Amino acid sequence: MALIVLLPWWKAPDPETGRAGLVSYAPSALTTELRAIAAPGDRLLAPQPWGSWFEHAIPGLPVYVDSRFELFGEDVWDEYVGLVNLGEGWQDLLDRRGVSVVVIDPERTAGLGEHLAVEPGWRRAYADDLGSIFVRSER
Repeated sequence: MALIVLLPWWKAPDPETGRAGLVSYAPSALTTELRAIAAPGDRLLAPQPWGSWFEHAIPGLPVYVDSRFELFGEDVWDEYVGLVNLGEGWQDLLDRRGVSVVVIDPERTAGLGEHLAVEPGWRRAYADDLGSIFVRSER
């Protein structure tokens, strides 16, 4: 009987992910805020594990990379690694790729978030325990 009580459908539903425990990797509050913040024409850089979730939750928002490794060439993955690890020219790469919104996961991309917080042309639009959303100031 105790196991039945622990099943996900007995838990309160989350507005983004449904019943708690069914989609545990999805950043629900970040998704809600991102949906409100993102504008037509925006392009998103998000942590790769969240890319597919954001594509599903906000279909009109193009995502830099997602979890489908086979769809992106080695050059794209090299760029992504350079961006999240602050490789040489990371600011120029954001410009060239037209990235206007960046989601930061403090466990995976904290360094990028720290740099965007002081980078001219970017502002933090939202933050919670799961992460932050940065947007270009001039968009």
